[in-house]
Amino acid sequence: MAFFNQNKYLPPQKCYNEDGGEVPCDGNEHTSVDQSMPFPLIDGSDVLADEGGLDQVISFYQVNGNRSISFKAFITTYNETWKSDWAQEPVYGRTDPIYMFKQNSRNITLVFKVPAASQGEAYENLTKVQRLVQFIYPSYSSVTTGPIPAQTISRAPLIRLNVLGMTQKQLPEGSGVAYGGGGGQGIGSKPGASSGFHKGRGRPEDGLLGVIQNLTVNHNLDNTDYGVFHPSEIKNTILPKFMEVNLTFDVIHEFTLGWGENNDFSSHTYPFNVDILDDEFYWTPQETQEADQVAAADAGEEDLDDTSATNQNEDEDVPPEQTRQNELASKRDLAEEGSRRKTRLTNRYKRRYGEDS
Repeated sequence: MAFFNQNKYLPPQKCYNEDGGEVPCDGNEHTSVDQSMPFPLIDGSDVLADEGGLDQVISFYQVNGNRSISFKAFITTYNETWKSDWAQEPVYGRTDPIYMFKQNSRNITLVFKVPAASQGEAYENLTKVQRLVQFIYPSYSSVTTGPIPAQTISRAPLIRLNVLGMTQKQLPEGSGVAYGGGGGQGIGSKPGASSGFHKGRGRPEDGLLGVIQNLTVNHNLDNTDYGVFHPSEIKNTILPKFMEVNLTFDVIHEFTLGWGENNDFSSHTYPFNVDILDDEFYWTPQETQEADQVAAADAGEEDLDDTSATNQNEDEDVPPEQTRQNELASKRDLAEEGSRRKTRLTNRYKRRYGEDS
């Protein structure tokens, strides 16, 4: 990811001849350079977006061309919609139709602002929005089978969208790949990590795969609250100070999502890359320690002898041998349950991180 607005705020250098007329700055010894140039503008929002800073950006990655652009994350609208598609079969005499599931779809609505603190940033913003518009066009290849050259679509304009780490590509459990917090691996999923946090990365190539269905750019040229820049060196040209980009993004799932035979979801950090520890799927460190203690308990005759001898007189109505057998059965049940839980934990861990983890 590149830095934002580096060395682009300085105004054009001006040079003058001996008569005071403005001339090109070509290093001629008879020209003088204007020394009254102002200091470069420092925009505080650059720190939030720059690499090495907080990386608070919205990035678009062109899959076909391996190109990317990033915007400062001045987000005004971010909505996600999941839609389930069901086929309905009405049946005579039945109150409700029979529903047959077909598929799920995911759609993202994103609106963000593109402000310019200076004329240099206005140039850069216009260039980035221009490149974003170019991203929604396909790739073509030439076909020269006849006398008239023709072109055919070779690659569709697929895009990866990354919004502050909220939209990241996922991989199924057990892939063993970890990148950008994606791949079914979020913070808290490995023992010893903090649970419940989402791990955001700003790398454009780690974004969510999909297509841009609609793209609207509002230049706000008629809004007097924002205004425009008038470059003095270029006539009949204005630069928007404040643009607004509105788009809808349809997500393409890169693998099948759903629940497996073991009641495990195919990617436990989908869709927000958040790892939630609960009793059914994940263990807290305390639960893991308790399971280890139970599994490590020896259910053999030797360890039960002392316990049996201590408690054999607690209930005079129960024969000592019966008490001993009850304790033996209880201890074995605890050990077997601990062993089963430990096996389930081990299997889930291997499915998430690979057999060699």
